[in-house]
Amino acid sequence: MPGTPRIRRAHNDLVNPKKVRIGSGMPIGVLSDSNGSGYPAYWSTYANFGDRLTPLLIQRIHKVKVRHVPRRGQVPPVWVIGVGSILTHRSLTGAFVWGTGVVKPQLRLTGKPRKVLVVRGPLTRDWLVKQGVDCSGVIFGDPGLLVSRWFAPATKKVNRLAVVPHRVDFDHSWVKKCRKQAGVVVVDLNWPVDRVIQSITSAEAVLSSSLHGLIAADAYGIPSLWVEFSDKVWGAGFKFRDYQLSLGGPVHEALRISNSVTVTDCISKAEPRTVELDMDEIIRRCPTKSMLGVS
Repeated sequence: MPGTPRIRRAHNDLVNPKKVRIGSGMPIGVLSDSNGSGYPAYWSTYANFGDRLTPLLIQRIHKVKVRHVPRRGQVPPVWVIGVGSILTHRSLTGAFVWGTGVVKPQLRLTGKPRKVLVVRGPLTRDWLVKQGVDCSGVIFGDPGLLVSRWFAPATKKVNRLAVVPHRVDFDHSWVKKCRKQAGVVVVDLNWPVDRVIQSITSAEAVLSSSLHGLIAADAYGIPSLWVEFSDKVWGAGFKFRDYQLSLGGPVHEALRISNSVTVTDCISKAEPRTVELDMDEIIRRCPTKSMLGVS
């Protein structure tokens, strides 16, 4: 889009020198006790890369500890829902929506959010509007693109290809074969966030059945290819199309992986995607502590 800055690559002076290590899904030094004080936010507690980004990004933007809002039970009067296809995980009453998406359009919303600030893409926006949610002034963008602001890329390209399978595809036979190939790294999204990013950015191209594998590639300007190993990833590609449309399109459908597809085939099909979203505005729209009543 004319007049909006291209996404910035990470520089050493933007990277927190104390790397945040994540093992069980709880970012050390970021979270307060779930019953204590802190910036209230909801994210999925699946221990994988995309689901872990919400507290890490909020911590870096606002210099606060982040309290996980439970999926069920009592919640603060106002809170934030962030990265992921998680809009239907719980009632949105009192929520500020910051970059969230929906996984498939057949799902229904529970509760009306306090304010929709940023959504992943236009398909999510349209889904919300159809259910009577005011989306005036909303902008598009997945906050996962912000990782390049705070996490340094690998210093060298030591792999031809990074294969980033969704957790449901991790044991697919084609992925297993890739683990034995020189110059190919298979990325486990359960690894700590900085290790995932180092592995992805060590490669000249990225192949992924995980949306946030593709988003990480885009954040660092790496050619990528959306692939499907199976029909196990929920939503029939809705979230991938939603994200692609947020970038202005066009939408490229997934390459279905079969035994006849080679690593060389995938590398030849990988393309860089231009990201011209206003990432500074996405940062500005991350709700402040005062908006949430956090001291």
